[in-house]
Amino acid sequence: MSNKDNDTETMQKKPKQSLIGRLLKVVLPLALGVLIIYYLLSEVPLDEVWTIIKDANWGILAFSLIFGLLGNTIRGYRWQLLINPLGYSPKVSNLNFAIYGGYAVNFALPRAGELWRCGVIAKEEKIPFTKLFGTVILDRVMDTLMVLGITLFAFLFNMGFFIEQFKHNEKMLDAVMLFFLYA
Repeated sequence: MSNKDNDTETMQKKPKQSLIGRLLKVVLPLALGVLIIYYLLSEVPLDEVWTIIKDANWGILAFSLIFGLLGNTIRGYRWQLLINPLGYSPKVSNLNFAIYGGYAVNFALPRAGELWRCGVIAKEEKIPFTKLFGTVILDRVMDTLMVLGITLFAFLFNMGFFIEQFKHNEKMLDAVMLFFLYA
């Protein structure tokens, strides 16, 4: 058998492997999702589930879905802003899909979604994993600082409420003072 025949045979096998790989990438997560939903609902009576679905306020669900998608899309743009100074220009669509997929991975393994999304972008955009992971850490630190800032802002603008609560419940005041003393 000549090299040409071997090359032709190899080329013919690759699309089949590629097709199987693609099918596994789609079918396996879908099957896992169906299995998880079945497990979660296996002990719940179907008529009860149907009643809950029927009585749901679909307007509020759609409204919250829009804001959830918008928030995660903004997170994709924000991640791109952190990656660009490193000299890479990933597609925002890839970043967004990695973020959405990361949330799905977090259902199975909490906090593994951050690693997964870095791995996906490292593979798709050819960016070193360690650099991507550094941007995720920076993103989480900034998230934490923002939450602390918003909490402090809310506390300062509602100081009267807290002072009133502390006047009526000295144990609560003692607990807060101990927290700040040992924190």
